[in-house]
Amino acid sequence: MKQYKVAVILSSKIFGGHEFQSIELFKEVCKYFDATLFVNHSLDVSLFKDKHLHYIKPELPLFKSGNFLSQFYYSVKYGKKIRKLFNGYTHIIVCAGTVEAGISLGYILRNKVSFLYVPMYIDRIILWGRIGCLYNLLTGIFVYPYKKIITINRIQGKLFSKYKSIVVVPNRIFDEQELIQIKSPTNRRLYFVGRIEAIKGLYTLINWLDTSQNPFHEFVIVGDGSEKPFLEKHVTQLKYLRVTFKGWLSYSEQEKEFSSRDIYITNSSFEGEPLAIREANRRGSVVIAKDIVGHKGCTHRKNRFRNKQELLHCLSLANANKLKVFENQSIEKIDVLREKTVRQLFL
Repeated sequence: MKQYKVAVILSSKIFGGHEFQSIELFKEVCKYFDATLFVNHSLDVSLFKDKHLHYIKPELPLFKSGNFLSQFYYSVKYGKKIRKLFNGYTHIIVCAGTVEAGISLGYILRNKVSFLYVPMYIDRIILWGRIGCLYNLLTGIFVYPYKKIITINRIQGKLFSKYKSIVVVPNRIFDEQELIQIKSPTNRRLYFVGRIEAIKGLYTLINWLDTSQNPFHEFVIVGDGSEKPFLEKHVTQLKYLRVTFKGWLSYSEQEKEFSSRDIYITNSSFEGEPLAIREANRRGSVVIAKDIVGHKGCTHRKNRFRNKQELLHCLSLANANKLKVFENQSIEKIDVLREKTVRQLFL
């Protein structure tokens, strides 16, 4: 199968869980095909776990943020220049955090055999009410150029299946021997790892946590994003909670920073199946998460909340050691599924 020449594109400006999983997918593809990784010109490649990856970083942006209209415009304006970068490639995998982030590349490369690797389906009806139904219908147009959609679990696959043929490649979690054993700190903290964007609900979460009813007084945020400057200014006004921003940390750095005593917390409105939650589970951390579809396969029902009152109740239970750690699917089973699926993807 080495006769296939595959391009894997990171359609993103920043690193998050999906970008790290995209690199893992690229490494899996490299086992069977002649593959090259393309990254956006502004992406910080120092965060690559494997420094020996064969990647290309063109000067021309491969990703442009903006709504779906601006994505279509970008595909028309720069299509010819970007298409030239992929002459000779038989297959393309576009790795995008959302469907919208894959629109421009999908239409630019529409004459290629291309796949969209995306972690989650965002139901706009939940966000916008009835008008969201019209936007959901547009998703079929957004993904039209792609042959298949690659996603991360069966729940997301079912949501995407009304638009395209689906391939499920489960997220990879690091091996047991890669874990770093550290001494647990005396104080217990709350922490979050991921993109600092509005969809993650961090502003609301911080405000809910800033109360005397919260038994945990320190919240550590790992990641980056457009909301970070705003939140950094906002947290200076808090009364009960101390918030620390760490920027992006590698997996090994996270293991040094956090222990099983710390509590992972997230208020995301939409998720596919967060790598950060799976890693927190492996770390032995109790996870407290918003009650959404994307969290149901990786957290206990008792650990999920829908509002401030339920969140504070979960925190009280966690402080009393009455919440359990979720047990992940075995690494061996995940790796077998990943290998089998990737080998069959191009057939």
